[in-house]
Amino acid sequence: MIEKLAALFQDSLSIISNAVYMVFLDTLTPFLVPVINLYLVIVGIRIITGEVETSQKSLIRLFLLFPILMVLVMDYNLYVNYFVNPLLTIREYIMVGISSIGNESGVNTFKSLDSIFKSIINTVEDGFEFSWTDWNILDLVLVVGVLLLLGTLYIAIAVFYMISLVLPSLFLMAGAIPLAMYGFERTKSIAENWFRMTMTYLLFGVLASIMTIFIHHILKIAAAQISKDFDGMFFVLLASSLLTVLVRYIPEMASGIMSSMASGDSGSMSSHIGASGRAGSKSAGAMAKGAKELHAKFYK
Repeated sequence: MIEKLAALFQDSLSIISNAVYMVFLDTLTPFLVPVINLYLVIVGIRIITGEVETSQKSLIRLFLLFPILMVLVMDYNLYVNYFVNPLLTIREYIMVGISSIGNESGVNTFKSLDSIFKSIINTVEDGFEFSWTDWNILDLVLVVGVLLLLGTLYIAIAVFYMISLVLPSLFLMAGAIPLAMYGFERTKSIAENWFRMTMTYLLFGVLASIMTIFIHHILKIAAAQISKDFDGMFFVLLASSLLTVLVRYIPEMASGIMSSMASGDSGSMSSHIGASGRAGSKSAGAMAKGAKELHAKFYK
């Protein structure tokens, strides 16, 4: 299912990307000539007034960095081949490599997600030897609960995969303006923030791939080692509940990684994740309480 959606989204993005990029470029172009002329005037004034150090930095930025950026921005094919494609290829390479841990190597990442979750569901059903024609109410409640949680995990991870596929592409379509702004000292922070946001959303897919493999192996091991009774099913239900809570940390982890890389402070990552951790622990506590009440109801 997710493989078909990903193919549909990718086809749509490839159709609109060139046109959208050109709209931003057409918006930017009328401002470039007057801005460059003004910049030359400012550099000249600084040279005349003796601000040598500042003028040297400005000259390097103007005659080295700025021309490279302008050539890259003005040619869509160059922009795609030397800026966009390397970023997306690195993300895809990492995601495929991680996904191949739980599946055949070289397979499409989105197809791998479908295959892994089918394998997880089959493992859970086979591990409990559950039959839809011969069941009791307690087994049905627990198995349906596990399957619902697995479905929630699948949807959540699929959402993060699609965010990693779509949002970076949309940000990169608008790359003409922030890249041009990087040529100037006063506006380069806009480009840095744009790039940081793009990389954060690219990380969603990588972290979701890691989480998928983690879920695959932990549930596979749990279903293979536990007994086929209430305690066994309850254990898998609890594991699925905790994994559902963990998946919601993906945005915080991605944001924390990029923030810590930008600031050079590992503490900023823990602060981002810790804020959501308190909320996640409340959710886990509620799940555990509900499971305990269910156990008490059937074993009075």
